[in-house]
Amino acid sequence: MFGFSLGELLVILVVALIVLGPKELPHAIRKAGVFYAKVRQWLAKINAQAEEQLQLEDLQNRISQAAKTSDVSDLLNKPPEQS
Repeated sequence: MFGFSLGELLVILVVALIVLGPKELPHAIRKAGVFYAKVRQWLAKINAQAEEQLQLEDLQNRISQAAKTSDVSDLLNKPPEQS
């Protein structure tokens, strides 16, 4: 968890207990947990958006590659005919 060993985590908890006191420590831990959850949610959202953007770029590249190698490449450059 965050690259901390069990001993380091125990030292952090003891220092937090001394600094915050036994009444405030559970509240502070709860707030830290909520903050951690929000950060993870935010990062997951950014990751999903980046993945979607990469997929769109890949699809655009495939469409342009297919247009270059097929007979319909001129259709992509023409405006649609109105009837």
